[in-house]
Amino acid sequence: MKKVGYIILVFVLMLTALSGCQSTNQTSSVKSSSQAQPEVVNYFTWRVNAGKYPDLLVAAFKKKYPNIKVNVTPFGTDVQGYLNAQKVRLLANDNMDVTSIRPESLHDYVSAGYLLDLTGQSFLKNYNQSALDTVKVNGKQYGVPSSENIIGVYYNKKIFSDLNLSVPQNFDEFLAACDKIKAAGIIPMENGAKDGWPTEFDVYPYFQQLLVKNPDIFTHIADGKAKYTDSNFVDVFNNINNFYKKGYIGSDTLSMGYDGASTLFRQGKTAMMIQGEWNMTNFSDKLAPSFDVGVFPLPYNAAGEDIVVPVTVGVTEAIVASSKNKDAALKFVDYMSTVEGATIISKNLACFVPVTGVSTDFNPLAKLWTSMLSMKSCDFFYNLQSPAANSAMIKDLQLMFLGKMTPSDAAKDVQTAQDSVTK
Repeated sequence: MKKVGYIILVFVLMLTALSGCQSTNQTSSVKSSSQAQPEVVNYFTWRVNAGKYPDLLVAAFKKKYPNIKVNVTPFGTDVQGYLNAQKVRLLANDNMDVTSIRPESLHDYVSAGYLLDLTGQSFLKNYNQSALDTVKVNGKQYGVPSSENIIGVYYNKKIFSDLNLSVPQNFDEFLAACDKIKAAGIIPMENGAKDGWPTEFDVYPYFQQLLVKNPDIFTHIADGKAKYTDSNFVDVFNNINNFYKKGYIGSDTLSMGYDGASTLFRQGKTAMMIQGEWNMTNFSDKLAPSFDVGVFPLPYNAAGEDIVVPVTVGVTEAIVASSKNKDAALKFVDYMSTVEGATIISKNLACFVPVTGVSTDFNPLAKLWTSMLSMKSCDFFYNLQSPAANSAMIKDLQLMFLGKMTPSDAAKDVQTAQDSVTK
């Protein structure tokens, strides 16, 4: 009996031990499940429209991928500050998965190995091929183009009608229109040179002429085969100086920023602005002026020549090569590339997107620009400059306007800045 009792006791202890193991395994399994972390995408961008972008894009993405959390680090509109912060974070591998790349940074970032090669990804088929080609580097795709920008001329239709002016079809007609507008006591053009970057838009046609005649001109500048001190560039600076002296730009332009210039146009105090489609938000909806706003292609061309429209990919969304969340990041970029995702981008940032099938009804003035997207085009000239040369050029254009720098000295100064980066 003792032996039987002993066997029963051992059997009970074994069952208890097995039960305990099973309970422990079940508890461990439940704990593991409860601690399962969602996938994460860390998105760094300066493209912000409070309460709309990227908020609505992230919310829509979350509905499709509830287990992926998107952390957004918005930087605001300080472009140079954004570029500086982005470079620091890329260099430090600072927990970025997807980031917005500006045109002037793409090649440098690819050369440094910061961006993931997306060549062959299925979502690329959703894009206009020419836009994709614009952001290829060495034949490979390191990002997706998420906005297209166009440069043209906004004009006050009432002023043109009152002065019996037709839309200029070439540069001589454009200059003649400036003369007639000025003679009527109206400022022909204003962009607000105080902010720096708008300065180059007032004189954009002169650089456009160079680029269209020689599409490789800035490539030759970069590799040292051409210089800003060459006669063709010196001629451009001389022509710009003459343009300034004729008073086609408001005399107080250096005390006025971009927003102030847009306000002046809305008030009917200036007739034209050479600007991008992005400025349509300043002339529509609640900010719409009392007159009709028109847009015409930038007429840099001589009589009888075709107009070539400045069109570029303004933003490339890229995945960081060092990302620890590449699968989730790919899903996020894939969603941006759908008609649904791209429509959210277009409507809430008021921009054209190169995803096929996306409507362009994001702004009442958008229809004024759409025909230009099908015209002959070339990249923005300043996208093809080195940042150092472009920065020097803007400063020198301001000094030329004030009469404090000669055209030849401006050319030399821009070349000095270029020399600092030319290999």
